[in-house]
Amino acid sequence: MKNFYLAFLFLFTSAAAWGQTATVAGYVTDAGNKEKLSGVIINVDGVNKVVTGLEGDYKVVLGTGEHTIKFTMLGYDVVERKVNIKGKDIINLNIKLSGKQQQLSMVVISASQYEKDLKRENVSIEVLGKDQLKNNNSTDLADAVNRAPGVQVQDGQISIRGGSSYSYGVGSRTAVLVDNLSISSADLGMNQWSFAPLENAEQVEITKGSSSVVYGSSALNGVVNVRTAWPKADPETEITAFTGFYQNPKRPYMAWWSTGNQPGQNGISFSHKQKFSNIDVVGGGNFYSQNSYLDQGGSIRGRLEFKTQVTSKKKPGLQYGINVNWQRENNSLFFLSVDLDSNAYIADSWSDNRYMQTAIDPHLTYTNDRGSKHILRTRYLNVFRFGNAPDPNANSNGFTGDYQYQKRFKEKAVLTAGLPLNFGFSRSNLYSGLRLTYSGAAYAQAEYFVNKKFSVTGGLRYELNAVDTLIQYGIPVFRSGLNWQAAKNTFIRASYGQSYRMPTVGERFIDADFSILKIVPNPRLDVERGWSAEVGIKQGFRIGNFKALADVALFWQEYYKFVEYRFGYYFYKNSSGADTSSFGLKPFNVAGARIAGWEFSVMGEGDIGPVKVRTLAGYTYTFPGDLDSLSSIKGTKEYIRDMFKYATKRADSAYAYQNMLQFRTQAFNTRRY
Repeated sequence: MKNFYLAFLFLFTSAAAWGQTATVAGYVTDAGNKEKLSGVIINVDGVNKVVTGLEGDYKVVLGTGEHTIKFTMLGYDVVERKVNIKGKDIINLNIKLSGKQQQLSMVVISASQYEKDLKRENVSIEVLGKDQLKNNNSTDLADAVNRAPGVQVQDGQISIRGGSSYSYGVGSRTAVLVDNLSISSADLGMNQWSFAPLENAEQVEITKGSSSVVYGSSALNGVVNVRTAWPKADPETEITAFTGFYQNPKRPYMAWWSTGNQPGQNGISFSHKQKFSNIDVVGGGNFYSQNSYLDQGGSIRGRLEFKTQVTSKKKPGLQYGINVNWQRENNSLFFLSVDLDSNAYIADSWSDNRYMQTAIDPHLTYTNDRGSKHILRTRYLNVFRFGNAPDPNANSNGFTGDYQYQKRFKEKAVLTAGLPLNFGFSRSNLYSGLRLTYSGAAYAQAEYFVNKKFSVTGGLRYELNAVDTLIQYGIPVFRSGLNWQAAKNTFIRASYGQSYRMPTVGERFIDADFSILKIVPNPRLDVERGWSAEVGIKQGFRIGNFKALADVALFWQEYYKFVEYRFGYYFYKNSSGADTSSFGLKPFNVAGARIAGWEFSVMGEGDIGPVKVRTLAGYTYTFPGDLDSLSSIKGTKEYIRDMFKYATKRADSAYAYQNMLQFRTQAFNTRRY
């Protein structure tokens, strides 16, 4: 009996000890400016438990035993601590987070949808930081991304690695986003480059290659995502102004302007960020004026931005708010000159455009104590073009609702799933009637961490799209990728992704004259499909206090039913339904397109002696093959042969006309900052 009581006492005390808990509490602050950080994720043994409060405070209750606690926040290095719970204690644990200042520690979110070290991504991403945007005095987003290796923007049309042709004002194969939501018009798919609030941009992330699994149509060629900033503990106000002018041409007689009225540009931007208790407020704006050296080619615009975010006091982990962005701009587009000599800068044909853009974005984020995150992003985007008599006004309205769920399974996997919905209705003088566009999709993407050095990613999307009564059923796309840390600063990646793009209202229905050029409609255009693959390696290196990442990538892109404009004489029904004919440009689905090549870039930051240096430089070679019935490079062997053959020599016009896609360059984009 005595032994029974001793055993019972032992079991009772053991159970009591096992059931004991302790509270770990403290504050998280910025190691540099000592400000308290709210919204820091507290991860215990691989599970997200809580986030820090408004004053950087946190509290977690833990059971007996050893635990690993990680403190994570976008833009800061992860801090890890181990605690050993032995009794009913209160453990005080204050944490200081250091900001990621060097390029080797750059954080991105656009491809994987969560905070991730750039080196560990399995796709090519270029990052334009806040300092680069300011130091280059980028006047709009197009000007900014045009400086990135492998990227070209011509008259508002963007091409990444040669994956898109020039087609003025109609459609885009690259999704252009601000805070993960599109800023393209609902009807024409025109990217509103000047509408992006660069004065409050934290960084611009350029994802290269097919990205339709997460971003859907228009991400056929890649994604440009502007991530804007929120306030820190102390208020911040910035004002930037600039002025510049164009020199006279080398042949003085070509200058059409008078002495003392030199063409040039001026601009001013401002932003203010401040916390008010549990409310974050951001305000900003931009004014820009250009008097171009091209006659009738000037522009003027003004924009105002306002952002709010409320951190709930009653519901930990809940944040919500509304953002508003408004712009009014007038611009004149120079089409054709009077001649190519003394009047080369004087317009024979041009157009005047007056726009007003409005975006209203309610948003909500909730992170619970079980490691789940719920995000709801919504946007109403209106692009209003004032008509020039007798042309009527053009009005494009787009509504976006994007619900996203994210779950982290300890240290082994991250799941991201979403349900995006889009609806648009538009009228314009460029096409007849009211045009409707709508889409709905479901996607899921997961990353599995095999170990600390190796990860694999897979994703799937299924989408329905429609223009008016034409519905495209069942567009499934898939992506996969891997990343392997082969050495301390060596990261090898590979990826494959499918993609698609719905032809826009503009491509299907525009029936208009642009100067002496006729645009012919083609309502029978089919959906573009394609895929891209790449292998690449990132190598980190240091020279003194200068740190950098060198990147080499080989890429291959294939597209089917690619939409390309071709010049000819066409019979068609005009906007009134009458049979007519004309010379002009008409969009067609090309049988096949293949663009492959290689790319090299270097991105770095640091001190070289007393000088602070930031650099982004690169070289991209593409071989854009047209795989129609007359092409001599339809075979993979022939294509690869000619790709290397013409890497160092220029193709003659007859070969290029028969085998190569139009409106592209082969080697481009060497950039230095």
